[in-house]
Parts: sequence; C-alpha cells; structure tokens
Amino acid sequence: MDFLTREQKEILVGCVLGDARLESRSSQKTARLRIHHADSQRDYLLWKFEKFKNLTLNVPKKNIYLDRRYGTQVVSWYFHTQTLDSLGKYFTMFYREGKKIIPRNLEVLLTPLTLAIWIMDDGSLNRESLVINSQSFSDEEHQFIINCFRRRYGVEIRLQRDRNNKRIYFPRNSTDRIENIIFPYLIDPELIPVETDVRQFRTEI
Repeated sequence: MDFLTREQKEILVGCVLGDARLESRSSQKTARLRIHHADSQRDYLLWKFEKFKNLTLNVPKKNIYLDRRYGTQVVSWYFHTQTLDSLGKYFTMFYREGKKIIPRNLEVLLTPLTLAIWIMDDGSLNRESLVINSQSFSDEEHQFIINCFRRRYGVEIRLQRDRNNKRIYFPRNSTDRIENIIFPYLIDPELIPVETDVRQFRTEI
C-alpha cells in the first residue's frame, strides 16, 4: 500500500535530491527518510516535519556537538519517518551500492514543487545567478540533469567549477525563468543564501 500523497512524493524527491537521505537497513524493499538541517533552518525543517507528520512517530530532535576545528558549538535539528514499503521504492530509485544517484526518470519527477525544495536545500545565488551545489554527482549525471532541464523547462544550464568539483549553474536569463517557476512554492526566499566569496568559482564549463 502506498502511504504517500502526491505532495509528499514531490517534496520527498526534492529533499533526497538535496540534503535528505533515505536509509534502508535490512532490505531495499523498505526505507525511512531522514531530514537534518542547521539551527538556522529550523523553521524549514519544522515545515517539512508537518508535511510528513503522519509518517513519523517522534517530534524533531535537537543535536548539539562541538566543532573542534573552530572550538564552537554547532546546533542542528533532525527527524525521520517510519520505515515504509512506499519509501523503499524511492531508495531503489535513488541509491546504488549505498551511493546517491540521479534517477533515470528525473525529467518526470522534477515538478516545480520538487525543484523548489531542491533549490531551498542546495541552492545559492552567485553574482545574481542561481547555482545548485550538486558536487557529489558525476559528469554523466550532470549532463543528464542539463538535458532534463532543457526538455522539461526549456532552460539552458551549465556546469561551474568548484575547486576540484563541478556544480549546476544557471545563466542569468535561465535564473529568471526558474525563479518564476519556483516562486509560488518557496517557503522563504531567505533559504537561498547569497554567496559572499566568489573567488573560488572561477570558470563555467
């Protein structure tokens, strides 16, 4: 039985493309969703919790640890759903040998709501252009993502070097188009940070 509403499915995909992860401990036929955000994004996490509340057993929990690099205390929040058959399907779709991948049906999955969640999770503004911090994905996956955006939304995106990795970069005209698409679904535009140090991002590919 599928316990997920259409809205939950779209939010789920955006979360997994972004910061969330699916966990399958005993069998890939079942999985649970774990969502974890910094204290500065607590309200955003609580919004997600409300959307998945019927799938959870516990309220969000606070996590505190000492960052020994800087000697500062770091606060974050997290929650996870129950382990469900309906989430196992998405685990199979998004993971290979424990590594997150881009599913082959991304073009179908990439609804405006899904895209808004992905950008609120992993997006930022760099010199008035939108970027998605997708550095964990391969060159092949990045090219597939570029093609999906072109076919689904008619926008051209590129790759931008980030030190030794690459990430998705929207030229200004494509940024304007995507902002219009996701605006009705943004929880808070402030969730998309503005990068202050752009020296590390040197070239488009």
